[in-house]
Amino acid sequence: MRSVARRFASVVLSVAAFSAGGCVVAAVAVGAAAAYGVVKYTENEAYRDFHASLDSTWTATLQAMREQGYPISESAPHGVSEGRVEISDAKVVVRREPGDFTRVLVRIGTFSTDDHRRRAGLILEGVARRVD
Repeated sequence: MRSVARRFASVVLSVAAFSAGGCVVAAVAVGAAAAYGVVKYTENEAYRDFHASLDSTWTATLQAMREQGYPISESAPHGVSEGRVEISDAKVVVRREPGDFTRVLVRIGTFSTDDHRRRAGLILEGVARRVD
């Protein structure tokens, strides 16, 4: 059943692409822009990019971690282009990236489980509420 639905969606998308020309390119660009704020998962690590300085993203990350119950100091330092926190089962990296954005990477636990992804997502959502 799923393969039929996927084929149908592919056919519809292909027809739209051939008939709409430049509109499809615009739609893809809009979709890519919207995906910028989405949490991405790679194995047991979640990350999200923010258009914010390292300082403000770092502060927001520490606040989000405290909100999730991690006992971390508000004055935990970060380096010139990166900050790292390892506390309990959480490993978090906040780093400045080329292209004027800051990436927050969160790893909870050792293995990729639904609960670990959920908890990492909650931290990233907490950062987003404070930065975006």
